[in-house]
Amino acid sequence: MGGMPEVINHYAKFKDITALAELFDSLLTSYSDDVEKYADSTNQIQLIRQGINTSFKEAGKRITFEGFGNSGYRLRDMSEALRTLEKAFLIQLIYPQTGVTLPLLPDLKKNQDCRFWIRVL
Repeated sequence: MGGMPEVINHYAKFKDITALAELFDSLLTSYSDDVEKYADSTNQIQLIRQGINTSFKEAGKRITFEGFGNSGYRLRDMSEALRTLEKAFLIQLIYPQTGVTLPLLPDLKKNQDCRFWIRVL
């Protein structure tokens, strides 16, 4: 269910998890319709919409920016789009850890070669 208040309230009231699909679809449509607020160009709008549509399907999986969601988008373009979604608190990109000592720090230098995890917030 994630942390979406409307979804949680609906489930708490009706206890029917199958009825939540409509709410999720409605929320994703609303997010997609609001992309113009976060994008500067038509290309960026398409990239962010691809990120929205694909991120929720890829949540919990390892992903790469290059060709994200079987698209033809380049690494740089898709990484900017997904980071925009992260700034909007729709997703969280979880970077690989390369150290074994505390504190564990993400390896951001190698992000072009690494795979990432997406967590839907």
